[in-house]
Amino acid sequence: MAFTETVPILVQNNAELIPYSEQIRQQSMRFEAKLHEIEAWSGGLNTFSQAYNFLGINYDSQNKGWYMREWAPNAWSLYLTGDFNFWNRTELPFTLIANGIWEIFLPEDIWAERFKRNEKFKITVNARNGSHDRIPAFAQYVLQDENTKDFSACLYWQPKYAFQHSSPVK
Repeated sequence: MAFTETVPILVQNNAELIPYSEQIRQQSMRFEAKLHEIEAWSGGLNTFSQAYNFLGINYDSQNKGWYMREWAPNAWSLYLTGDFNFWNRTELPFTLIANGIWEIFLPEDIWAERFKRNEKFKITVNARNGSHDRIPAFAQYVLQDENTKDFSACLYWQPKYAFQHSSPVK
């Protein structure tokens, strides 16, 4: 086999990396496998990169409320808990909707008074290894308690930025 067929292009372009060519090749193969897995699961890298629009806490103006979705494929049950429900770990159960994605909907008319910006929250995950409070994977904002040093996700949203000036002329 020719040198170019077995050696990654990164090494071909930088001779100082020749001693590491096997590790670079293996890392490249792991990257390609993971990329293929992401594309097969989500339909493409761009779709995967936009997952925050679906997962995490998102306000739905059409249904007038908040959807919270979390990917937890090995969980038995999930519950939303936080300041807004006085850390009750069984009041707000998620429903498994598909492919390990869990969902809960909080209607605005019921939750708007308590579901305020900067309220702390976590997800209680019940699984084979027990029951644990976790920070959601798509938390937009996380704070550490100064006394306990524990981290919690925080409800965080901003109004869409309204541009004040037109785009510059090219």
